[in-house]
Amino acid sequence: MKFSLRHLAIFTSAIAVILGAIQWLHRCRSIDASSERVSVNGRQMTLSWDTIDWEPGRSGFSGPHNTYFSATCQADDKDPVTVDQELVVVAYTDYFGIPTFDVHIKVWGSCPTGQTNFNLFPIVDGGGNTDGAVDARFDYDESTRILGMRITQWIHNKHIAKECQLDFVFDGKQFERVELDSTADDPGDDTGD
Repeated sequence: MKFSLRHLAIFTSAIAVILGAIQWLHRCRSIDASSERVSVNGRQMTLSWDTIDWEPGRSGFSGPHNTYFSATCQADDKDPVTVDQELVVVAYTDYFGIPTFDVHIKVWGSCPTGQTNFNLFPIVDGGGNTDGAVDARFDYDESTRILGMRITQWIHNKHIAKECQLDFVFDGKQFERVELDSTADDPGDDTGD
């Protein structure tokens, strides 16, 4: 088979895609975050956390990434409560090379809501025996290199399914809050005893 200009163009394009993916992964390896305002069941509070880091997955720029960090949840009129969280981040690009992020989150600890502390049970993604469910999306602005995350959680407190929404803001970019429909089906259907 002869090596034509078409083959050279394909080879050059492939090299460019690989180098671009490597550069993108290096840039997204570490995200610095400090303290932001959040709302839990309509209650305003401040959530502070450490730097979020992850490594590329086994299959290059696609696959799971793990990181652990501790966050302090400070309600406006309550003492701070420590919340330990585990992030499992999936980062991938589409066919046009646009970075797209998805995330699944497990939360332990408690944050004060109303007159009592509201327990945040461990959250697992997918079916099976779950204490709750989570819907979260990362949005990455290529021009400003701002990464933002919006999280919507459904938490079970004893037999009562409650909705808990956390809006995270990175680099000062605030996402529009999504109003949850209280009549919607709860994605986590195991309330436990």
